[in-house]
Amino acid sequence: MAGEDHGGRGRPSLGRRSVAEGFAAFALVFAGCGAIVTDRHSSGSLGAVGIGLVFGLVIMVMVYATGHLSGAHINPAVTVAFTLTRHFPPRDAVAYVASQVAGAAAGALLLLAVWSDAPAHLVPYVSMSWGSQFRWRGKGPMPKAEQAKLKGAAEKDDKL
Repeated sequence: MAGEDHGGRGRPSLGRRSVAEGFAAFALVFAGCGAIVTDRHSSGSLGAVGIGLVFGLVIMVMVYATGHLSGAHINPAVTVAFTLTRHFPPRDAVAYVASQVAGAAAGALLLLAVWSDAPAHLVPYVSMSWGSQFRWRGKGPMPKAEQAKLKGAAEKDDKL
């Protein structure tokens, strides 16, 4: 690319570009998901806007930090889309996606190491509709006591 200096070799090696993608994915998962866990630990002090800002700022910083090396795809879906539309070589896409997945997994594992208990007691939202009873893994329909416990957790989560 014009105006870039990569030691006189043109564009950076595939390995260097892949490492940049892995680092960017790591930062996105660690900081973004870390913001969600922190928000839960601090009784919602960040809120949706704060969490959104963390994700957005991480993307901005990673685009500036790695965009000149790798194009800053950061997300495997972006890499796959560019590859399917023939804007990116398939050989490079395999390396990018592998690095992105490895970086994201490393970010998640580091979060798990930092918060080794169930991170912030995050409870997945469970629909209490009629059809949700068919996803219960126990025998028969979900017991009323279990439904009430899940419904209470979901309502508490909605209030935050």
